[in-house]
Amino acid sequence: MIQGFNNNSAGTYPVLDAAGIVNISGIPVNLADYNAKGVYAPSPGGGCVGAHPALVEYSVKQLKAKNVAVAYFDIPNGRICYHDLEKKPLNILAGSFDGPAGVKGSVPDLKNTGVAIPPSAPDLTTQATQILDSKPNAILYSAPPASCVSLVNALAGLGWSAKTAPAVFTGACFDAQQMAELGAKADGIYFVGAKDPGQPDSYENGLMKTEAQQYVAAMKQYAGDVTPSGFSAQVFQDTMLLWHVLYNAAAKVGVDKLDHDAIVNALGTTVNHHEWAASPVSCGKSVEGYKSICNTLNSVTQWDAASKTRKPVADSVDGAYIIAGTKLDPSVGG
Repeated sequence: MIQGFNNNSAGTYPVLDAAGIVNISGIPVNLADYNAKGVYAPSPGGGCVGAHPALVEYSVKQLKAKNVAVAYFDIPNGRICYHDLEKKPLNILAGSFDGPAGVKGSVPDLKNTGVAIPPSAPDLTTQATQILDSKPNAILYSAPPASCVSLVNALAGLGWSAKTAPAVFTGACFDAQQMAELGAKADGIYFVGAKDPGQPDSYENGLMKTEAQQYVAAMKQYAGDVTPSGFSAQVFQDTMLLWHVLYNAAAKVGVDKLDHDAIVNALGTTVNHHEWAASPVSCGKSVEGYKSICNTLNSVTQWDAASKTRKPVADSVDGAYIIAGTKLDPSVGG
């Protein structure tokens, strides 16, 4: 069963697994998605578990930020992703939360400030003021595009620009039309996440770009009224991966023996397995403590307001090593 966003609890997955159902969590955002038996999250970027530590990794290690403001979408999933996958890795690097040897305390002067963003507030000036008052040299955020646009407008209204303090958002924030409408205010914003097959220009030349172009062309041919981007692309990628894995498994064990256990074995042992227009899947080498998450590699693009495109900046950014084997921290900081 392939799922997008879901609200499955820890008690739901055992029932599904006992019924012989293998669960593909397309957008893993709940704690139940991280470690449940029979659950695999092969989607590019790894949902919160992949993208949010990658925000931290890129901001601290590449942009050299020492004072990070983390805006977070103030809903249950947003709070979980913030506390466990942004605040926690930042505190591990600073040394105030227990983490892997050699990682904990490796950036001892690192500071961070969290600011809750109400999901339906018409004006975010108060929250933007809190962010800027912390004097950040990087601003992180992950939310639906409309909220990200509201935050950018509020920050810009207070004199902020991406040149004064880089904005490092996840791909969840991105919408090409809304970014274009922001004009110069959006120029230079970084987006960390899986590459979007609906946006072939965000790829370097190569196989993945060719596959993205093929995806867009096919969507125009078969579903011309559907925008070929976002979560629809991720579901397509997961479907193609599952088809490929099952095809290989059927060739190995025979179609008649392609049962629950054969599927689990085939998917659960993947290492660097190709996924359509995406970084490779490794369910067989998942991060300790987040065993369902099969792909934590992320790409970084930067919005160019003049050309209205995202320019490739970095590939294979992975911050999951920071949280490997750590205690889950869904509600309180370290």
